Amino acid sequence: MFKEIVSLIERYDSVCIFGHIHPDGDCYGSQIGLRELLKTRYPEKKVYAVGSGLPDFFSLIGKMDIVSDETIKNSLAIIVDANDLPRIEDKRVSTAKAFAKIDHHVDTKTFVEGPQVVVEDANSVSEIIVEFAFIENIEISKKAANALYLGILTDTNRFQYCNKFDYIFDVCKQLISKGVEPSKLYEILNMREESFLKFAGYVYSNYKKTEGGTLYFVFDKEAIKFFEPYDALDVANKVNLIGNIKGYKIWVGFVEREDGRLSAEFRSNELDVQSIAVKYGGGGHVHAAGMTVGKFDYDFINQVLKECDELIAKGN
Repeated sequence: MFKEIVSLIERYDSVCIFGHIHPDGDCYGSQIGLRELLKTRYPEKKVYAVGSGLPDFFSLIGKMDIVSDETIKNSLAIIVDANDLPRIEDKRVSTAKAFAKIDHHVDTKTFVEGPQVVVEDANSVSEIIVEFAFIENIEISKKAANALYLGILTDTNRFQYCNKFDYIFDVCKQLISKGVEPSKLYEILNMREESFLKFAGYVYSNYKKTEGGTLYFVFDKEAIKFFEPYDALDVANKVNLIGNIKGYKIWVGFVEREDGRLSAEFRSNELDVQSIAVKYGGGGHVHAAGMTVGKFDYDFINQVLKECDELIAKGN
């Protein structure tokens, strides 16, 4: 499965690993995990993880790399956890000499020429990277194990959304044998700023619901400013504050971005909310998806909520 990517890696002295905009645990974890694996397999090569990462985890897992424009221009770019170049955080990616991709999102078939490993039913890219280590017989260091475990842990929402539970737990067991520190990872994941209490209180006091069984909240730009330093995407990604409420099968966070566009995050334990996000140019996973459209508009929000209710009614 990885033969073409390995062949390409072996042709380059420098490899830069890129992730998507607004990196999450799987993006950061797969970038760092793959970087450490390649450093182990090819100690003579320069391997970099490019982007902002998740700074809260730097002390435990590792920092991102600062690289020059010239380095990227002379490197192989490996894209992880993103299905196309416009989704990449560091836009210098387009200047790389060659490209490869490892992903688990719906394949858009628009990626630039280069070898790809796309496993759409994988829970996370991090688990695909673990499979890469197994197939290529690469020793997994403690740092790589922590990074890849973090990716699996977060993209499954702490094992709530899993395909093939037995496989995932077997993978995690093997990572733990390499020195993963779950308690330290959870400690960082669970840490909150005091300002979060005010934000959560506002959400719990102002969420709304539809007759069809959808819970949601809406934040325009003015409301978001009240909770700085949160930005629109920070707010939207807090959608699970209203999740798992008995009697409500879908929950959605709608926010107005600084540029006036509308972003939405959809969640469900049972229903295919990805289908709604994809309809409007978004994507993600079956039970956790997002989208951004051209204009923040309450009529459009009501239309989307109607579609959520219809999805609940169908039980699909």
